[in-house]
Amino acid sequence: MSEQFDYERVLHLCTRLGARATPAMIHGAIAGHLCAGGRFTAEQFIAQAIEVMETDQSADPDTKVELIEFYDNMLEVLQDEQMLFRPVFVADGQEIPKRLAELASWCSAFISGLGLSGRDLSKMTQEAGEIISDLSEISLLQEQDADDSDEADWMTVFEHVRLSALSLFLEFNELPKSEESDSTTH
Repeated sequence: MSEQFDYERVLHLCTRLGARATPAMIHGAIAGHLCAGGRFTAEQFIAQAIEVMETDQSADPDTKVELIEFYDNMLEVLQDEQMLFRPVFVADGQEIPKRLAELASWCSAFISGLGLSGRDLSKMTQEAGEIISDLSEISLLQEQDADDSDEADWMTVFEHVRLSALSLFLEFNELPKSEESDSTTH
């Protein structure tokens, strides 16, 4: 498996396209769409990415290739058995209030991405509904709701969001069969 696109790589894409949206918003929206089971063709994704990025620019051929790599990479990371998916937002070295505000922005975009998928969310399990409710509450947090004093609290919230996204992915998606399970006979 390739390594997940990090904040700097998503920021670079945003900068190349003159995006008004932040990397957290872009990553969250696309992750939400994928977690709800939505899929795009390459052309659909490029158009959607441009819209989510809130840019008036069009993507040159190299940027289109990188956008598709971003999409494919996110889907690959979400499907990976090692569950290494991480929400992408401002770098870890930032103060906790700034990270919390970015995580809230990611959650808001993630919920929008769920809706973008077109999935009928009224038929989800109670657990999925509770997860979405939790993410909605986190999306309302602001910088003043945190201070720099407790890294452990921050990690708890971050891990909750990360595992919530993975849980929703498992809820709404069928994982590809591994080669190992394909060769097993019963």
